[in-house]
Amino acid sequence: MDWNDKDISDRNDFVEFAEILRTYNQGDIALLKSLLDNNEIVYFFKGENFISLRPLVEPAVLMAKNDQIQETVELLKDFELSFLGLSIENTNDIKEEIEKSSEDE
Repeated sequence: MDWNDKDISDRNDFVEFAEILRTYNQGDIALLKSLLDNNEIVYFFKGENFISLRPLVEPAVLMAKNDQIQETVELLKDFELSFLGLSIENTNDIKEEIEKSSEDE
């Protein structure tokens, strides 16, 4: 059977994905892949390979299979994305430490 003989619904299997999140951080992508693989989520990252070529222009987009969206969202609800490898929370902690040390001097 060749491609032309397949049912139309078979051809559309590859478009049954929806956007879940976007990130610029390769570390986030690695962690997300590990988490999703371990939970047998069908996914791909659109634009993943362009992050190093065009940083801050186009993020990698996590696409998950439509019938696993709810499961994916539930799995990732507590995952905190980083921006360029820096957590805003950590940055604020560092800033506070710097301010405290300068006040002590």
